[in-house]
Amino acid sequence: MKITITNKPCILLETVELFYAYVNRLPVSTLTSGGAYSIPVDVAEHMLAEVCGSYDPADPELLFFFRQEALLDSSGQYTCLARNLVRNILDFSSMDWDYSLSSLRQSWKSLRSKGERICSIQEYALEYETDHDDRGEMTLADEIEQLAVSADYRMKLLQAFSDYDAYLDRLSDLIHPKAQLLQDLLEPWVQRAEPLVGVWQEHYSQPGATEDLLRAVCFSDTVPLTSLSVCLRYFGDTIANGRMDDRTDSVSLHTGVARIPSVVITQEMMNWEYHAFRLLGSPARVKMLQAMRVRPMTLRGIAQELQLHLGTVGRDVASMHQARLLIVEPIDGRNFYRTNTETLSFLSQRLLFLQELPPEMVQKT
Repeated sequence: MKITITNKPCILLETVELFYAYVNRLPVSTLTSGGAYSIPVDVAEHMLAEVCGSYDPADPELLFFFRQEALLDSSGQYTCLARNLVRNILDFSSMDWDYSLSSLRQSWKSLRSKGERICSIQEYALEYETDHDDRGEMTLADEIEQLAVSADYRMKLLQAFSDYDAYLDRLSDLIHPKAQLLQDLLEPWVQRAEPLVGVWQEHYSQPGATEDLLRAVCFSDTVPLTSLSVCLRYFGDTIANGRMDDRTDSVSLHTGVARIPSVVITQEMMNWEYHAFRLLGSPARVKMLQAMRVRPMTLRGIAQELQLHLGTVGRDVASMHQARLLIVEPIDGRNFYRTNTETLSFLSQRLLFLQELPPEMVQKT
């Protein structure tokens, strides 16, 4: 099975989530959780102001697409038209704006041509089921009429999905002018999340990991997948959404940067683990890690506090970052470095695992 992991954002979805928070005046903490790879709340607030600040949140066109609509069920959740349009069976591996729009148009046409019916609505997207003859012929209006939302919102959904391409273009025209700005603002945090690419790659390479994924997103775990694509998301960073393409038996997943898989300790050590343990054999590097665990620091700050040569600090920090011992935090245009406590925890578990190996297994290693 081909596994593709990318930290490049699906900019269409990220832009929609930012505008959703802005129009509904939601606290920025709903977008970012403060995890190790999450965008800090104050930085996210700056992004929201930069990207959305020139728009009037009471503008009728913004309200049409982004106003919160309550789900009339027991979930207590909300949705909006923009979410329902852009998460309508989107291939989450579609990062490019134009490609995302093209993918959405093709998916909608394919759904209708195959007789897929709208059966329910969730916080982000509409849900579909295969047409059953015993239920009789249903129009789009019949399908939407059964959704657990207000009558006004059902009318809006019918209006938009009856002319899907036109309303998708209308939404794009409204928010696309700010997409490149958001992409530029996200870039430092995309770079910071680079270690997660390797973490998820290792996770889904483990036996049984893809079966667990299929069960988690309500798919059959007996499907022999041909490919898995994972795209990291930066706003709504604790959430994961998945989509399966029955035609190709492939799954695409949009998962938040605050979601870090639990790593299974395998018998065989990875190359980065050997590198990390070697680096931890230096008293000077251990002092650096201790200092950066207290607070994020620049190279110069580390050198001054520990009275080390700046060149030596630069080389050691680069090596420790490569070995996943450090996380980069871009602040005001400068790189600050922080100790990756999750890696230290993993390495300590590795040592315990080695201690528990039977003697015959230790001899083989």
